[in-house]
Amino acid sequence: MGLSSPRERGRRQVVALIMVVYLLAIFEGALRKYVAPQFSQYIYFIRDPVVVCAYLLATRHGLWPRGERLFTIGVAMGVVGALLVMVQMATGGTSDLRLLLGAYGWRSYFLYVPLAFLVAEQFTHDDLRRFARLTLILAIPMAVLAVAQFMSPLNAPINVGTAEEKELQFQGMNINGTRVRATGTFSSNAGLQQFIGTALAIAIAALLQPARRRLAPLPVVLLAIAALLTSVAFSGSRGTVMLSGLLALVAVSIGVIGHGSMRAKALTLPLCVAGGAVLLAPMLFPEAIQAFIDRWQHASEFEGARIEGGVWGRALMPLFDFIRLVGEVPFFGYGLGYGGNASILMRATIDGVVVGILAEVDFSRHMVDLGPLVGGRTSFSGSRSRSGPGAACWRPPAMRVIRCR
Repeated sequence: MGLSSPRERGRRQVVALIMVVYLLAIFEGALRKYVAPQFSQYIYFIRDPVVVCAYLLATRHGLWPRGERLFTIGVAMGVVGALLVMVQMATGGTSDLRLLLGAYGWRSYFLYVPLAFLVAEQFTHDDLRRFARLTLILAIPMAVLAVAQFMSPLNAPINVGTAEEKELQFQGMNINGTRVRATGTFSSNAGLQQFIGTALAIAIAALLQPARRRLAPLPVVLLAIAALLTSVAFSGSRGTVMLSGLLALVAVSIGVIGHGSMRAKALTLPLCVAGGAVLLAPMLFPEAIQAFIDRWQHASEFEGARIEGGVWGRALMPLFDFIRLVGEVPFFGYGLGYGGNASILMRATIDGVVVGILAEVDFSRHMVDLGPLVGGRTSFSGSRSRSGPGAACWRPPAMRVIRCR
């Protein structure tokens, strides 16, 4: 297919739009915190029109995957979600708030599902290399920002944003009462955690690849790894540390089942990187490591006293906490979007209950939004992230937990 053919031009335009979506996902939080905090609620949706444009272009040029069963199921679920909103409005009452939260919930669950299939279908190896290089390069200034946030006071503009009104500021979590959990360019530490995981997976893959097919030049990969490990040290997040360790274990497992030079690299390089990080971090970043140790010990004591299984019970809780809501939520759920942050910020109530505080972990929110018939199935197959200001207090009586963030 020629580079000048309409379909190829359309494909390249779609790829460019997807890259814009990716960049907006990374810098959206910075726009909300530092550039235009007064428009924060609107900037949150800044990616959506770009995604819709990519979908329209893909439809126009016939770029969607054909015969892909999971893609068909994803689109069908989006249609079912729209129908569910109508059913919930018919059974739970019609209101502007329910319609607004329904649109917000549908967007959170379904709008971005086709994007993954479009990437898989249309990204070439060169496109993937550009994506990888961009991610690894961005990891370097991201680490600088994470260090600056950690070293700054909790209420410094670099942490809470430039808004003068307190309600527009981003009050992030702290590690030990004096140091903030770094958020990077994101509006919460959860965003930074996902970025670190993505970039670290790319960096490990680049290390294991043959030089001629490497996703990025070796100096960039090594600098990115150093930056990412620095971000991990200053993140103050147990989840980020566990995610990084899990990625290293996955890489080592490739060595167990692999062969040739790939096997040797997979068995040695991740372990060398992990070992070097463990040895050097306390010497290079003693304050950050001590703050993290304090955070881990405090959290372990808290969870050990309130959650069966302590830290491991807390880690596994999202997988089964939703069970306590079976029989409590309506058959069709309280309403799509009622389990998200928007519901909490708007203090959306049903029968006098602020529904958003019923659940914080993903699978439990599926139950609140979708009901036991759909939410119970969804809880075994997917999740949504929830981050930023306005997260609720979590009071699941079955787990004897009281937690605020």
